Amino acid sequence: MCIGDTSAPVEPTGAVRVLLPAGPSARPELVCREVRSLADAGAREVVLAAPDPRAAWSELSGRLSARGVAVRAQLSVRVEELESGRAYLSFARGVARLAELAQGWPAAEEVPGAPRAGTVRVRLADMSWWPPRDLSDFLLSDISHVDAPRARALDAAWRANRLLTPAAVLEQLQSERDVSPEVAAATRELLRGRLGSAASKLLAPYVQGEGRTSPLAADATAALSAVLGVARSLKELGVTADPQAADRVSLQELVGLASEALSRARAALRLELAPDGAVCTARIMSPGAAARLAPRSTDALVLLGQSSSESAVGAPDDVCSALLLAYSVEPAPRAMDAARARFAALAGAPRSVLALERPLFGADGKQCYPSVMLTELMACYGLEADADAEDLASALGPHSVPSRAETPVRENASRSGVAAALQLSEEVAPAGRLEAEERACVSPPPEGISVEDARPLLSASQIETYLECPYKWFSLRRLRLRDADAAFGGAEMGTFAHRVLEVTRRELLARAQERSLGGRALADARAERADAMQQAPYREMVAELEARAQLDPAARVPGSSVADPVALEEARAVLAEEFDAHLLHQYQLERGRRPLPQALVPHSAQQQGQLLGLRRDLLGLLDFESTMLDGFEPRFFEWGFGRGGARVEYAGVLLTGTIDRIDVDAHGQAVVIDYKHKSDAGFAGEYDVFGDDGAPEGPLALPRRVQSLIYGQVVRRAFPQLDVRAAVYLCTKGSHALAGAVDEELVENVFGERAPSARRLPRLSVPRAASFGERGEGGMGALLDACEELVAARIERMLAGDIEAAPVDADACSFCPVLNCERRLRK
Repeated sequence: MCIGDTSAPVEPTGAVRVLLPAGPSARPELVCREVRSLADAGAREVVLAAPDPRAAWSELSGRLSARGVAVRAQLSVRVEELESGRAYLSFARGVARLAELAQGWPAAEEVPGAPRAGTVRVRLADMSWWPPRDLSDFLLSDISHVDAPRARALDAAWRANRLLTPAAVLEQLQSERDVSPEVAAATRELLRGRLGSAASKLLAPYVQGEGRTSPLAADATAALSAVLGVARSLKELGVTADPQAADRVSLQELVGLASEALSRARAALRLELAPDGAVCTARIMSPGAAARLAPRSTDALVLLGQSSSESAVGAPDDVCSALLLAYSVEPAPRAMDAARARFAALAGAPRSVLALERPLFGADGKQCYPSVMLTELMACYGLEADADAEDLASALGPHSVPSRAETPVRENASRSGVAAALQLSEEVAPAGRLEAEERACVSPPPEGISVEDARPLLSASQIETYLECPYKWFSLRRLRLRDADAAFGGAEMGTFAHRVLEVTRRELLARAQERSLGGRALADARAERADAMQQAPYREMVAELEARAQLDPAARVPGSSVADPVALEEARAVLAEEFDAHLLHQYQLERGRRPLPQALVPHSAQQQGQLLGLRRDLLGLLDFESTMLDGFEPRFFEWGFGRGGARVEYAGVLLTGTIDRIDVDAHGQAVVIDYKHKSDAGFAGEYDVFGDDGAPEGPLALPRRVQSLIYGQVVRRAFPQLDVRAAVYLCTKGSHALAGAVDEELVENVFGERAPSARRLPRLSVPRAASFGERGEGGMGALLDACEELVAARIERMLAGDIEAAPVDADACSFCPVLNCERRLRK
């Protein structure tokens, strides 16, 4: 035939075929069926010429192999497109950057007098590399030879340590105990500036070792060949990072040069998939490579992607062509002439059949149009460019225009082209719904304790989480699903703030108690040593004075409350010192390796600014408190119960936890305080005990927040001499706020100068006459009892294994790790 000559239409013989898949999902199946049909007709070699040979290999090789067809390909790919090449470059870049940082990294300092031997204080520099995700990704790749559990454990350890240093990571990468022998050897070679040797340690097993039969062998062989070639060229040019060389460059510069060279280099990737008893061999290559085949050198050729978008004809638009044309060295090539010549070579390569595949619709659902060369081929048969399947079948013959729809989804998705038989079907149950026999596993008894005698040990925050959503509680508290990264957020700031406020208040009470007794031991210790407050003997004296003040909580200790202006200034000075000391403590590593849990370590200027904001918040909190809690003095700080403390029962279970603060007045009336480090905006609306209508006349409806009410009941039982009259939440952030439940007679004392508005007052005021459905006592006591009864009913459901998702509102879904829960509520 003569492409472009339509004077005499060509008579069809069945040697030319056109494949018409309806869309992307039908293309691989139709092409594979055509190849198998050719093999059944006697073809022993079929060439598949694809605009994107690598994508064609990915889509077709497995399907053809399942049909008894051997598949081969030699692809020219960029090194970074190879799995092994990409993993090696990530490894090399990561190690090089850490080696550069380690050279100027500040040295760690020993902490004298630390409780644990070997404790050091880390100094940080540029932490933009943390966590080393490129190295984590490398360790999870096959070429690292590290098993997945160990790689994930190391990644989790890195992400959990905000005090991680480059030297520590490099040390682990050189340890065969932490990684694999191959990675340890490759790291050592890389630190010596030996790029090729490092690559050989990782990739050589795939070339001449046990990995030769691995599916990754061809990929690794191509990557190793490319890396060795670049390493050899750099060595010949005299570029080296060998520590012994006088004119060496840095490892980071060497890796940068190698990466740049490898980004431009292309590797020859030889792939083969040969099933036993193959009846035919399919060779996948680019149209250019297929056009260089000798005439009549293959049985059949299938030219893929004959749409106008995939096989466009365009003139070259590059600097080289422009220069050759400008200097009259070479005329501008005629794109159509080149396309026709290549197509003619393609048409001459097969001995029996030339098939052209043209999709009707693209992945975006838009109609595809035939390529220029397919249009000219159709013209040879007297067809127009817009000829449909019927026109093609009429011109080429009904068996020469196979087509396939996208509707047989299961067949198109199957490698064998046969829909998989249905094995099982199951309806997805709502999140958290369990069968009766599975519910016993939700709260199993501790080891060695029978089911009948066992009662779970819960915290107030656990209970509150269950009340928010049972499945959220199960995910966070039982499955322990959480982010592995050591963050710098609200939880870490809250923990830090709790500790600073605790030691500040303890110190203030101890000083006031010492003055009331006429002693000077603390004052003398501070005069002798600037950091006396951080020393163990000083802390012991503080604890003794604190315990003495707590013997009679109602006894007044002048100066222990910040209501006194002098005490307020003293408290501000103490808090500032404790803030700085505790911040310094965040940089300590026990035994040189393990950081504090929830260490608050800033890595950026933005986080440094957040830290300064926290300092302002805590100093401002002292000013905020100086205008309220009239007549009350702080007595108990982070009072612990449950594990290692007083045994406490609540709502039928054992309770554990710590109460942030208990303030007591001269009459033994107590205010239970729970710190919350969150925005003051909307704080009162979230934490006030009642709704807008105030206390109910009948039974109590379970409040949205119950943690302080639980703590209030705990204090009633642990300290019978105290009369709990308020259970409140103190916002430690922003402009601060106080919310919760307060006896109606003590609202003025508790809120002081910051009295709640008349509209808000009913939401927090607890009438003494209100019974909340309880018999006998009214007021705060009845509120605490009624809350416990309501909580007990919910805990019964927990113990029965009821963990079905049931969020009370959209806020309950915040921080829930189950992102795909069908009952998740959005704000």
